[in-house]
This record gives sequence, structure tokens and C-alpha cells, in this order.
Amino acid sequence: MIQDYVALNDYPKASNAAAKITEIEPKTKENWLTLGNLLQMQGLYDAAAEKYSSALDVDPKYKDALYRKGISLMAMSNNTGAIELFDQVLAIDANYKQAYNAKGLVLEAEGKYADALAAYDNGSKIDPTWSLPMVNEINSLFAQGKPNDAMKIFVTI
Repeated sequence: MIQDYVALNDYPKASNAAAKITEIEPKTKENWLTLGNLLQMQGLYDAAAEKYSSALDVDPKYKDALYRKGISLMAMSNNTGAIELFDQVLAIDANYKQAYNAKGLVLEAEGKYADALAAYDNGSKIDPTWSLPMVNEINSLFAQGKPNDAMKIFVTI
């Protein structure tokens, strides 16, 4: 039923259905993650972060919930909290490329360009075919006034 609502882009109804499932099965971390993801898709980042916390109550090392909660914190401009969560994800799984990319975005927002570029680079090393961290690196280099460095990457993708 949830997927039917998602297919119709009716995220409020999908969220209501997911919430009912968490009431029935509160010890299933994936249910909390699904509910958090649906709330996040609606821009309800604070509510989503609470649901990810519920998933983490079930499994404190649930890397997908840590990552998605970090995304919510990032959206709420809680950069310190977001970086802490991305670092927790990477401590659990050093190959979680999305955490490197998201961490790079937060570091860049804080003006920590060298650290951001390193994070993007780590994501690219994990999956050289994944272009998102390369695109973010290009944008960062342009923002720093380094168009030649940016173009060296740009022509490779």
C-alpha cells in the first residue's frame, strides 16, 4: 500500500500508512527508516530525524538511518551534527560513498574546501563511475576561483 501511494506521489498518505506499520511493528528498524524517508521527501526534516532516531533506538549502528538523519540535520543547517553522523556511518562502513559526498557538501558550506574536496575524492575512489562527487568537486573548484582545476575534472566525465 505504501508503494502505491509513493507511485502516485502521495507522500502524506504513504507516511500515514508507514506510521501505522511502525505502531504494529515498532521493533523493526526498516519501518522507521521508511517513515523517515517519506517525511524527508516532504521536507519535514525535523519529523524525519525523529523517526531515524527511533530506528537507531532499535539498532544504534544502523548506517542507513545514521546517514538519512545526517541528511535531515544538514537540511536544518545543523552542520556539526550532520558531520558527526556521517563520520559514524563511515566508521561502520568506510565504503559508504554517499556519506563522503554529503560530508563534502557540509564541509564546503562551512568554507572548508580542502576537506570537502578530500571527501568528494574519497567518494569517487569508492565508485569511479559515480559522477555526483566529481560534479560537486567541479562546483567547489569553480567557487574557489580555480576554473583550470575544475576543467581538468570536467573533461573526464
